[in-house]
Amino acid sequence: MQQFIDSYIATLSGQFFINQVITILLLVIYGVVFVGIIRGKSLSIADYILAYPLSLLAYSISGYFLLSAGIKFNKYSVIITMALFLIITAVFFRKRINIKSLINKNTLIYIALAVILTLVSVSGIVPVSATNDSMYFFSEYPRALVHYEKIGSILDNFLTDASQGIAIIATLPFFYGFDEIFGVQTLLNINFLAFFAYAVQSYASTRLDKKNTYVITFVSIVMLVTSMPFVLMSRWFMANAFFMEYMAVILYFAYEFSLKEETDRADLLVLAVLITGLSIMRMEGALNAGVLILSIMMLKFKSKDIALYFLSPVLILQSLYLYRIFIKITLHTKIQFMTKEKAVVLIAFLIIIMLYALLIRNRLPEKLEKNYGYLLVLSLIAVNLVILVYDRSGYIINLKAFIFNMLKNSGWGLFVPFVIGVFILIPKKSIKINYFDISVVCYILITIIAGWARGDNLYESFGDSGNRIMIQAVPVILFALIVKVTEGLKYWKEENLG
Repeated sequence: MQQFIDSYIATLSGQFFINQVITILLLVIYGVVFVGIIRGKSLSIADYILAYPLSLLAYSISGYFLLSAGIKFNKYSVIITMALFLIITAVFFRKRINIKSLINKNTLIYIALAVILTLVSVSGIVPVSATNDSMYFFSEYPRALVHYEKIGSILDNFLTDASQGIAIIATLPFFYGFDEIFGVQTLLNINFLAFFAYAVQSYASTRLDKKNTYVITFVSIVMLVTSMPFVLMSRWFMANAFFMEYMAVILYFAYEFSLKEETDRADLLVLAVLITGLSIMRMEGALNAGVLILSIMMLKFKSKDIALYFLSPVLILQSLYLYRIFIKITLHTKIQFMTKEKAVVLIAFLIIIMLYALLIRNRLPEKLEKNYGYLLVLSLIAVNLVILVYDRSGYIINLKAFIFNMLKNSGWGLFVPFVIGVFILIPKKSIKINYFDISVVCYILITIIAGWARGDNLYESFGDSGNRIMIQAVPVILFALIVKVTEGLKYWKEENLG
């Protein structure tokens, strides 16, 4: 009997392994086809790095749309929706389609590398962590979605508290015959390291010589993989890991794409998918996406493009989902993170950003436009002060929780003193406030607001939701610091070596 059980478990595990590998590789191929269609030329390193993250979001957004629109949610409807998205994209970019951009030596090398990394990711070599919340929201809830094929009152607080976008990604095992999505997340983590190296190298190479660029890129990756908050969060089977990595990807590529002389529709579509996907990753995701878009307005994107590509998809999907759970469905749970009142405020917030983009942006006096980033920070500070006056006790309790978690090692390790220490060493004359700095400060301020809006007081613990959403900023903070170090090195060399 024992031999039979061991044999059965081995067979089952093997099938789980193979199915997960095949599913991930199909997603990778989907991503490559997507970027190949919109680029119409030989793909760059950035395109290959974006392929897998974009394919995960295509799956997540497709599922979210089906559930929000009341259309049956199953493996066939998701595949059809993803295929339709690809076909529609191909129609709009038909003049660019070039088979050689997809089938070439570089793509074959990328696929071969993806196979190796997928095998490593699924093998369990890289450790992962799971808690009750992990299994409750990203295993039990996805099972329920697969079983019911729709969202209804029986799912209750899952609909107001769970990270819908990640829960949908977590349906992959139950649709396609494997266990959990640990391998999916691990490959995303590996992909993120490649992204971070690319981002640092790309930024530093325009300011430093080749040798120093390689050094700062290597040191940056070491800093990231030895950073306690990043290591703990990336290993944890929670939505925060996904959000943390996608937010950094969005902020960087928005910057890189904005440097081009002419705006490329392909870049706008990539950012549209990334921002829309981020907005559904957590219940406060659309709030964060809104502030992220406000930060991106510091860059030279056209207002109509911001409204059409970045804001419209977020607003439409959020409206669909919130209408379904609060109007079409009767919820019975008394404790909700997302409530009708918060939903109204959220939609109003997104509409206000839309109106600002279309009617006000670039029409203000030149001095105000020049200081837009500072005004954005001041606006969020003002909102924090209003909350402080309205609920002094609750606001201060939450603020203390944020601070104590950072200083008392609730998953932060030495990250905060390290950042402060490095910042002090940077030549002061080289320090200039930039897009990344403003984005970090805005994220911190909106996180404090979101922590208060949660309703319950935050507390001192690594697992506290407020602490986790603050940790999501770690890669962006680190990148902003690396930008400062790069500028400092450039300044020092110019002053001392000529």
